[in-house]
Amino acid sequence: LRNIGVPAEKARAPKMLYRGKGCASCGMTGYRGRMGIYEMLVVTEAIKRVITADHFDLEALRTETRRAGMKTMFEDGLRKVEVGQTTLEEVLRVIRE
Repeated sequence: LRNIGVPAEKARAPKMLYRGKGCASCGMTGYRGRMGIYEMLVVTEAIKRVITADHFDLEALRTETRRAGMKTMFEDGLRKVEVGQTTLEEVLRVIRE
């Protein structure tokens, strides 16, 4: 993960990685159907203050969203990789689009 530029605080690799074998039903891709990878920002009063400050600071916004418990699309994807719902390659492909 570090080799592809993932920030150190997000570079915790899943304990086990899965890869689909593929079959006639999935066209030998190893994937079937679709699944969402989500990111949602709930705008609290503290986040609203950061956003509307005279001098907007992206790092301050990141810090405040972390404090509020927000997870990024990448982190949601990694959780789904850990439980075998998708692969790391697919998460990386989708979040880079």
